[in-house]
Amino acid sequence: MKLLRKLLIRIILLIILTSISIGGLALIKSYTSTNDLMMSKVTDQLSLRTALVEEKMISTVRLIETLSLDKKVMNSLKTKTENADLKATFTTTLENYSDLITLIALIDEEGTVLFSDSKNDIKNIDVSERDYLKDAISSKETVISEVILSKADNSQSIAICKPIYDNGKYIGSIVSTVKFTLITDLIKETKIAEKGYAYMVDIKGDNAGLVVQHVNPDMIMKKNLYEYDIPELTDLVDQMKTVETGEGYYTFDGEKKYVKYQQFENWAIAITANQSDLNATALSIRNMVIVTILVAIVIASLVGYIVINRLIIKPIGILERSMSKAGEGDLTHHVEIRTKDEIQQLGESYNMMLDNQKEILNRIIYISQDLSASAEELTASAEEVNGSADEVSENINGMMENILSENTAISSVEGEMEKLNEFVETSNMLTKKSQIACIETLETANEGRLGVESSILSITNISNATDELMDAFEVLNTHAKKVTGISETIKSIAEQINLLALNASIEAARAGDAGRGFTVVAEEVRKLAEQTTQESANVYNVLNTIIKLITEANKNADSAKINVDKGEATIQSLDGKFLSIIEGFENINSHISELNDISSSQVVISDDINKSIVDISGKSSSNTSMAQEISASAEEQAAITESLSQASEETSAMADELTNLVARFTIE
Repeated sequence: MKLLRKLLIRIILLIILTSISIGGLALIKSYTSTNDLMMSKVTDQLSLRTALVEEKMISTVRLIETLSLDKKVMNSLKTKTENADLKATFTTTLENYSDLITLIALIDEEGTVLFSDSKNDIKNIDVSERDYLKDAISSKETVISEVILSKADNSQSIAICKPIYDNGKYIGSIVSTVKFTLITDLIKETKIAEKGYAYMVDIKGDNAGLVVQHVNPDMIMKKNLYEYDIPELTDLVDQMKTVETGEGYYTFDGEKKYVKYQQFENWAIAITANQSDLNATALSIRNMVIVTILVAIVIASLVGYIVINRLIIKPIGILERSMSKAGEGDLTHHVEIRTKDEIQQLGESYNMMLDNQKEILNRIIYISQDLSASAEELTASAEEVNGSADEVSENINGMMENILSENTAISSVEGEMEKLNEFVETSNMLTKKSQIACIETLETANEGRLGVESSILSITNISNATDELMDAFEVLNTHAKKVTGISETIKSIAEQINLLALNASIEAARAGDAGRGFTVVAEEVRKLAEQTTQESANVYNVLNTIIKLITEANKNADSAKINVDKGEATIQSLDGKFLSIIEGFENINSHISELNDISSSQVVISDDINKSIVDISGKSSSNTSMAQEISASAEEQAAITESLSQASEETSAMADELTNLVARFTIE
């Protein structure tokens, strides 16, 4: 669980740091993009509204200038009389352009209205003091007035005055009025986000700064922006009077506002948007990014927990438990790992090692049992020979006493010698059997050593396989890092596509209705780029996780190699013990060979004794010395059999020690 907790903590920290970085960049980008987009929308709205207002005014100016070219206008001004046809023309024009024009009148050179259209009766009204008439006469060009009260209905209007000259002499003017509401309605309809709006300010003469249109009716024609004593707003109004178009920031009624304006004749049309509206979309994106990051962390944690626990922690736990039991001597627990990767290969190698160790131990048990049986048989034979030697010694002593006491006991000694001969032959036969058993045991020990050498070779192969596994991990780690670089490249490309899509959206927004279709396409491209960026980030996170897992697996492989090296050292130690056993048996075989030679000598001696007994009647004087020689030979035989018994006991003890050593392992 410690490894699982460490891996999960690292993965979660990596996801959190990556998500915070990406989210922060996305948030900064969203603030910048939404602000730019909103400002672009303000600019587009301003351009659109200004263009609409200019179109209305230009249409009216062209209409008045067209009427001024009528010869009947020149004749009426020269004669200072009303012309019915011209009046009818004025009326028809008014009816045809009622959405633009409210009045058409002809003014003489003294500033008196000669006549007007049939719908307005302002004949003989003096307008000589009107500023727009004075400006038209002085400039000799068509003039658009400031907001005035119409002579016809006292409504707010704008007068368009075209001066008429005859051979360079001013003879009168043709005047038309336009309802100011036709312009202000266009301004009134403008809305930016939640609280953004448009307004119109007078920028000429003494009324500079006067609000002529606003969403707040209480400000229209009543409030002057200079009166609010707001430095930023005052500077902005000054800029409106001198610069054709511009932008700025100011705080009004506690709300920071962004404003952009454009001059139009005597006014400036301004569109403003609250800073809170500019940031609203970015705040929404921020909240969505935070929720997305939290959900991604939870999902990634769950998936990481499941994957790591299933593919790494669980298999390692199985290997750990089996290795612990193997360390305690239980070699019966194989592992079953089905991860289809290097960990599964490690488990299969571990199972193969257990099988090889069990086979070696079974072979050692078999050899130990044979060795123990041979040692017991050899000990029994030595005891039997020793008993026979003791009996021979006792008989020889009795024979010597009988020789000294009476010569008639020779026949009895002859019988005893026959028995001795049988015992010597038996001892010789047992010695040969012991030698054969010792040779067989020696061969078995050599075979066991060969098995140990095979185990050492298998352990060495496992160690080499572990090294190859570690090399494979290194290669896999290198390829994973290369794929991580590719993921970074994809992410960079996606960011560039996102930037291009955003620029395309801005350009499409500037194009108005004609660019709406392209705006949708650009938005889809931008979403696709963002999704690509997110997916490449996910791929990058997953690859980093894989690299960390490979590193952990490499560490585990190092640990497994250490355990394999320990197993190799243990088996090499066992090989040394086999060498000691072989040397011991070689010594025993040497002693048995000596004992066999002595037994052969005993047979010869017994034959000599028998010959001596046959000829004992003639050689009784030498019987005593011969008996002494026999006694010495018997003592020597006893010493040899004693040595053989001791060697057998040592062999049995070594076999018992080997059995106890193997008994520590459970193989069935």
